Amino acid sequence: MKRPITTPIAIILTIVGSLCLVASGQESHRAPLPAGTPGSPLTPDTRSDGRIKVTRFGFEINETDRNFDRWPDGWNRRIDKGFPAYTEIELTPYSLLSQTSTEPGRFGKRPRKIEPPAAPPIDLGQQGVRMRLDGGAVELISPPIIVNSNISYALEAWTLLRPSEWGEHNEAWISLTFSSRYGQIQQSHRSEAIKTQGGWTKIELEPFVPSDSEIAFLTISLNVHPTRAEDLYGEAWFDELRLIHMPKLAAMTNQPFNL
Repeated sequence: MKRPITTPIAIILTIVGSLCLVASGQESHRAPLPAGTPGSPLTPDTRSDGRIKVTRFGFEINETDRNFDRWPDGWNRRIDKGFPAYTEIELTPYSLLSQTSTEPGRFGKRPRKIEPPAAPPIDLGQQGVRMRLDGGAVELISPPIIVNSNISYALEAWTLLRPSEWGEHNEAWISLTFSSRYGQIQQSHRSEAIKTQGGWTKIELEPFVPSDSEIAFLTISLNVHPTRAEDLYGEAWFDELRLIHMPKLAAMTNQPFNL
């Protein structure tokens, strides 16, 4: 029986194929392309009433999960020290929250029943982003969104923190990062950390104006961090992200120096 001949070209093709498999799926770390360019992530839902434009991420299947893999299209996770790759992140139906569940006991702890949270004050649709912590933090980063230097940007979202039987004190926040067309970070802003456990909370980030002419894109980050060494588990949900594009206003008076 003849052995297959292994050529340098075959080896290269095998390596390239392996890299493509690794790069695919929810743990991809490829540098994102600007929205609207060939091969870029899907453009988010952007609507305008003629004065204020809103870029919305609702995380519904027909909006943010076109390939039904339970991963928001175009989003990437941070994998670094303290940000483990095995932390579970997926689009999850809210029917899971409407039932009383039993959290399995760990390290001698007895299983504990977790009651469903109160309904949020707005309609969040059928599903949201669920992050289940397992000994580290989580950061989920949006596709890049084109920036206009004459526009200020505000951000709002809804989040739910649910501790496990260990009673974690995790915290969540959202952030905006402005970068150049070459991917260099020019400025970054984050909201106040939310620490309320067991109920839906609205997070808001005040308007910011791009401060540098080199800024071309922005990204949104969803963040969940433990606050103590013993905070190993627990979960966080995010939904209804709204990036609000507002015209940059300048106040003018008939006085010198506008005073």
